[in-house]
Amino acid sequence: MRILGVRFKNLNSLVGVWHVDFTHPAYASDGIFAITGPTGAGKTTIMDAVCLGLYGSTPRLGKVTKSSNEIMSRQTGECFAEVTFETPKGSYRCHWSQHRARKQPGGELQQARHEIADADSGTVLESKINQVGEFIEMATGMDFERFTRSMLLAQGGFAVFLQAPPNERAPILEQITGTEIYSLISMKVHARRTEEHDKLEILQAELKGIQVLSKDEERDLQTGLKEKQGQETELAGKANDMRKALTWREGIFVLEKELGKLDEQQQDFEQRRLAFAPESKKLEKSRKALGLEGDYRGVTALRELQDSETRELHDATAMLPEKEKTGAEAFAVKQAAEALLNEARARQMSEWDVIKKVRDLDTQRGEKKKQLAEKDKTIGEIEKQGKGYQSHVESGERELKKALAALEAIREYRTKHAGDVALVTNLSAIERGFALLRDIEAKRIKALEELSMAAGKKESALSECARRESDHEKSCRKFEKSHNNLKGLTDEMTAILQGRDISRWRSEADALKDSERLLLQTGETMERIDRTSTALDGLKTSIGTLNAGRVRILREIKSCTDRKALLEKDIDTLETQVSLLSRIRDLEAERKRLEDGQPCPLCGATEHPYAMGNVPVLNKAEAGLQKTKDEFKKVSHHLNKLEADIVRTAAEIQHTEKELAEKRAALDADEKQCADALLRLRMEVSQVERAGKVREEIAGVQAKIAEITGFVALAEEKGRQEKSARDALEKARKIFDNAGKTLQEARHNLETAVLDHERLTKDCAALAGEMEKARAAALVDVELFGISRIPLDSLDALLKDLTGRKDIWQAKEAEKTAQEKQSDELKAGIEKHQALLHTLEEDLAARRKEYDGLKGEYESLSGSRRELFGEKNADQEEKRLAAEVDKAGKALEKAREDYGQIEKEISALKEKIASLQVKTEHRAKELAQA
Repeated sequence: MRILGVRFKNLNSLVGVWHVDFTHPAYASDGIFAITGPTGAGKTTIMDAVCLGLYGSTPRLGKVTKSSNEIMSRQTGECFAEVTFETPKGSYRCHWSQHRARKQPGGELQQARHEIADADSGTVLESKINQVGEFIEMATGMDFERFTRSMLLAQGGFAVFLQAPPNERAPILEQITGTEIYSLISMKVHARRTEEHDKLEILQAELKGIQVLSKDEERDLQTGLKEKQGQETELAGKANDMRKALTWREGIFVLEKELGKLDEQQQDFEQRRLAFAPESKKLEKSRKALGLEGDYRGVTALRELQDSETRELHDATAMLPEKEKTGAEAFAVKQAAEALLNEARARQMSEWDVIKKVRDLDTQRGEKKKQLAEKDKTIGEIEKQGKGYQSHVESGERELKKALAALEAIREYRTKHAGDVALVTNLSAIERGFALLRDIEAKRIKALEELSMAAGKKESALSECARRESDHEKSCRKFEKSHNNLKGLTDEMTAILQGRDISRWRSEADALKDSERLLLQTGETMERIDRTSTALDGLKTSIGTLNAGRVRILREIKSCTDRKALLEKDIDTLETQVSLLSRIRDLEAERKRLEDGQPCPLCGATEHPYAMGNVPVLNKAEAGLQKTKDEFKKVSHHLNKLEADIVRTAAEIQHTEKELAEKRAALDADEKQCADALLRLRMEVSQVERAGKVREEIAGVQAKIAEITGFVALAEEKGRQEKSARDALEKARKIFDNAGKTLQEARHNLETAVLDHERLTKDCAALAGEMEKARAAALVDVELFGISRIPLDSLDALLKDLTGRKDIWQAKEAEKTAQEKQSDELKAGIEKHQALLHTLEEDLAARRKEYDGLKGEYESLSGSRRELFGEKNADQEEKRLAAEVDKAGKALEKAREDYGQIEKEISALKEKIASLQVKTEHRAKELAQA
């Protein structure tokens, strides 16, 4: 933001229309200027006009409104402020104005007007007061507070800053500009910098301990790494194959273990069969006598049943009299239980009326007891409240006595120091007089010091001005030389870039690099597609081989299964033959007694072929059986091996098919990625030609990148030279500007030093006269309080003494008022608590009378209850009677159940006796016939 001019009318002491044009050569050529003049000349009013024109406010008065306008000149009826300024967004003219009714000095203030317009065309951009401020903030980036802090420091705050000691200036400047946050940021940055610096030192120390590899060592390590990576891939494949083989081996081991268990079970069965051979012979003999066993067992069972039922009949007949006697006793117990139940119920009914009356009495006694408790509690609370009232009365009387004594002491002080009452009204005037004395004395001393310093500055300003003129001429020559050098480098840069901006060359290079990266990725994808296709062909071949092997193994399994079934049949036949031969060999002794034509006692046959000496040889049959078993075992083992092979082959087929599906998915993804990349590269080629075309595109793009990179590198080098030259020119320009400003400042300082020396000489003389007048006026104010002279070095002590006397008088006055108020309050409190205490005593007597009446009624009810029921509990008695009835009822129920059970047992016993008599008589006839 740059202010071009300010125009205003009737502001403070500057009556009429005023205009300051900051674009005038007098301001523009020097670059810096000062607004000077005596106090009241209107220097600050110009700053106020700038703020008023832009924001409608001033740093000293704040917002100027319809109700308050202290900046308008006296005896005028209107005022305005207009500021012309420019920003990167354009030039603007902001106008603020306000007038009184009919623009008369005595008229009422009207609403202010505020508008902003385009400085060139005069078009009004905004005319509403609130929206003008928002437009200014949008155009300049500053609201009123930021503007006054960054561009226009308040006069009073800046004066405090200039007069403060060096160590206090930073906090004051922060307060003026609102930049305290930057001090905190600076402290945080310093702490963070220290922390990061410590980390950097640690990292640098660690870096020094790291030995950098040479190019040969790095190349050897890279070669070794690639070899190790290849070995890792190869070992990973072998490990995968080993894991597969281990899985198959574990399956085979499990199957072999199961086969071994089956062999053990078969051997155990064979041993048990051989061990049972002697018992088998006995079993054959037992089968011969099995024909007569049925009849014998029938007769034996019939006899045992007859004996058993005869014993049961005898026992039942003996038991019947005892059961009948038990039944008579149970009937007597039932009759007694019924009598007890009736007696208990009669007692319960007779006691019921008494219990009801006792309950009514207990209810009345409970109500009376509750009322007595409430009355007793209320009486206790009233007695406690009465004690509190009595305590308040006694403490109030003590406090009243103390307050009256304090009032008497205050009255004595007021009588003794009656003259100090005037300090309450006159002390402010005395303080102003003393302050005026101090200010005048300080100004006089300061003026003398400044007069001495001004004389020295006047002499040094003369020599400084001459030296600055020489520096200004030298810097001008250097600036022209740097300007010519920069122009030559700019022309060379334009020729290298061929009229294009370097950013466009860089953008083109970046686009080519992106294309190169995409082409390289596409080439890698194509290579991966070729490898995947080759791997798919190999997997398909493997699956065909595995399926053929699976079919062959299935055929062998079927053949072995059929062979195993035939061997099982042969083993059964041979085992039967061996068993028969064994039996024939065991009957050799019986065979010797056989005669031709006579029947065999075992089978009844008349022909005896083995009796003629043709006994078969047992060892030959057993040898055939053992040979068949060995062959069966061998076939079984081969079948188990084939089954393990089919499981392993199925697992290999499943794994290969899974790998084939993964390869196909990877191939599809790569084909899709390749097609997308070619589409992005705008390349329409067939699958056969695409690899060669991509390689050609890579070579062409890399050549273009190298060419453009050369242009950019050369341009950047010239750019760096141009930047160095521009920096040198800027440096020379700053030196030239600074030399001009310094020269102007030296001239201004010389003029200022001369004027200051003349002004300070006059100020010292004027301050001496003011001092004498102020001392005489202050002495008149303090003579009333016994002070006859005012030494300048004792002003603070005199003022402190007078202030202390005034404070004591005011404190005593306030204490008197407080004590009087406290006395009145204490008297009222005592009277109040005495009245409350009297009322409470009357209420207490009435409540005690009510308590005694209730107590008599309660004792009368208690006597009636004792006469009727004693101290017994009605609920407990009722429960006891109900329990007796319930107990008698349960006893009767049990007696009835016992009697019924005995009756059932007697009836069942009689039926059993009759049934047994019929059965035994009938069975005796059957045994007699058998």
